[in-house]
Amino acid sequence: MAKYEQGTAPGVIFINREVLFAFRGGKLELKDEKVRENGGTLHDKLIAAGAICIEDGRI
Repeated sequence: MAKYEQGTAPGVIFINREVLFAFRGGKLELKDEKVRENGGTLHDKLIAAGAICIEDGRI
């Protein structure tokens, strides 16, 4: 599982008018399947948006 805190990222992140991520209470957790499917792409987008990685599920 990958865990993120919102940091300076917006509460909802859109890509091509679709919701990519939505933080709840300033936190976001991604299940292992989602992390493995997308490799580092999702992680990179979250970090670029200002999120803080608490636990990296790609390892």
